[in-house]
Amino acid sequence: MLRHRLSLYSVIRNGLMMAGNTAKLHSFAHRGVKARTRSLNFAMKRGGLRGFANQTQSTGKIVPFKLADIGEGITEAEVLQWFVKVGDEVKAFDPVCEVQSDKATVEIPSRYDGVIAKLHYKVGDVAHVGKPLLDIRQKGSGGLSVDEDDAEAIETSAAGEEGAPAVASHDPSSPRDSDPSGAPLKPLATPAVRAIAKTNGIDLKSVQGSGRGGRIMKEDLLRYVGKSPVLEEVPSQTLALQADQHKSEPDQREEDVHIPIRGYTRAMIKTMQAQSSIPHFGFSEDYEIDRLVELKALLAREKSLNGVKLTYMPFLIKSLSQALLEFPEINSSLSADLNNIIHRKRHNVGIAVDSPSGLVVPNIKNVQELSIVQIAEELARLTNLARANKLSKEDISGGTITLSNIGTIGGTYTSPILNPGEAVIGAIGKIEKQPYIKDGTLKERTIIRISWAADHRILAGASIARFSNRFKEILQEPSVMLLSLR
Repeated sequence: MLRHRLSLYSVIRNGLMMAGNTAKLHSFAHRGVKARTRSLNFAMKRGGLRGFANQTQSTGKIVPFKLADIGEGITEAEVLQWFVKVGDEVKAFDPVCEVQSDKATVEIPSRYDGVIAKLHYKVGDVAHVGKPLLDIRQKGSGGLSVDEDDAEAIETSAAGEEGAPAVASHDPSSPRDSDPSGAPLKPLATPAVRAIAKTNGIDLKSVQGSGRGGRIMKEDLLRYVGKSPVLEEVPSQTLALQADQHKSEPDQREEDVHIPIRGYTRAMIKTMQAQSSIPHFGFSEDYEIDRLVELKALLAREKSLNGVKLTYMPFLIKSLSQALLEFPEINSSLSADLNNIIHRKRHNVGIAVDSPSGLVVPNIKNVQELSIVQIAEELARLTNLARANKLSKEDISGGTITLSNIGTIGGTYTSPILNPGEAVIGAIGKIEKQPYIKDGTLKERTIIRISWAADHRILAGASIARFSNRFKEILQEPSVMLLSLR
């Protein structure tokens, strides 16, 4: 039998030599007769030496496309979506997927021309920097291409010692019932399929998988439910069970839900942990904005806005920048060695956005040089990108101070937490009418509440109080902002 296999190997080798593809065979030569025998045995089991036949038909080599460093110490990223599938042809610089780190959402372009041979991750998986993201079969490279599964089997079988027993081959078209020790194997299924099965009380061992290697697919669960005599009595019942079906009696299968931490949520957790060691203090104030309300209403009627929507936020951001010109220590940070306080010349004002992927803080660059309309345009751009998970790392890096508008949701006062590298953050509460007495007369005014938090290593309470007073004066008389227009 061994002689027969070696003879067969010689025939294949001669055939490949005639095709001019001897380089790959030479790489197998040092692995010994047993490794060759096991490899051939595996290939024969896979159906008439399919893997070796693919080698003779290939026009290029398979190149692993690794996830490159996307900057700022990122080591991993979640795969949000694939733009390609196995078999698709791509060219260099074509986008292949979109990933999200805890810093930004990035489209990854191909670095090669060729055909997609394998995707190493599914949507929702976490890809690691420096590890293969996908495999691309290059065209016209003259190299030898190896079927991915067969290549893994060859490497595995050849890695054993000379005296080690051959590894039993397995037909991937039939499900595996037990491991070599005789213990039953866990049915092959994705986490999503397992979750559906658990929710509906389906034993995966009783479901016949139609996927590769006997893997259980969602369609298999649907077919299984359709065959179940209990479920057939309720034609409208599907895998998505209704909550009211379980109100009368508790479901013993209910368990806590574990949600993976990804993207911006992971960044927020890291930020909160890092900032918990920084001593900071809070300061809150009510600001009268009657004149600002009048100014906003007046400017909103201007035709020159060309569709730009003016909210209160651009006015608040510009007022903040105006006050920073007079109090530069508010727009500061500590040096890495903690030996210097750095006053930032640029006013890069961060805005907290509640995106579908969690809290993210992009920033408007160089506010001190922008008009209110320009600030409104940039605010709209960043907000739209955040809600579409399209922010770049440039959009969310380089902030010097932050304003968080919780008033749109309904908050009044809060205790904001500092962003890394910033000395101050302000949380804006909702705008409301308030009665007050002036000269013995009961009157009404419009106020906005802002809660500040500051790094106590850099700033004292008096500094924030003086800054807040100046900020209040600008809001009460917004025409002061004309002094900073360029």
